[in-house]
Amino acid sequence: MTDEEFRNYVLGIELESNSEGRPEAIWRLIEQLELEDGDVGQVLSRESVHGGALFPKVEKGPDFMKRAPERWRAIRRLKEQIRHRYSARRIGLMNYSARLFDTGVTADYLVPARMAEAELDRALQEAYAEAGVA
Repeated sequence: MTDEEFRNYVLGIELESNSEGRPEAIWRLIEQLELEDGDVGQVLSRESVHGGALFPKVEKGPDFMKRAPERWRAIRRLKEQIRHRYSARRIGLMNYSARLFDTGVTADYLVPARMAEAELDRALQEAYAEAGVA
């Protein structure tokens, strides 16, 4: 998704708030970005080891010792660029939530420490539910 498509998507999401007044849709989008970032990183890591469509394995032959490190550097550069893009979008969403709070659209905003705490609580609740514990 291009930056403009992402902006339009964010501006079009429903801004429901949780019981504390934080924008839940933005929170879910941040979580989705974190998952996607991890998935992309795993795919690129697999490609670095096993080869793939983007970065085929380097065949033995002339200049092998030059081509192999170039491939590895290209994969590392792409991983860093992608991670930076996802990070910038997550930070942008947190800043957006603060602006929504500043303008009175929401009663609270997203703070990374509170997000992590709430995510741990959610994981605990899911684990209890899976175990059949109330």
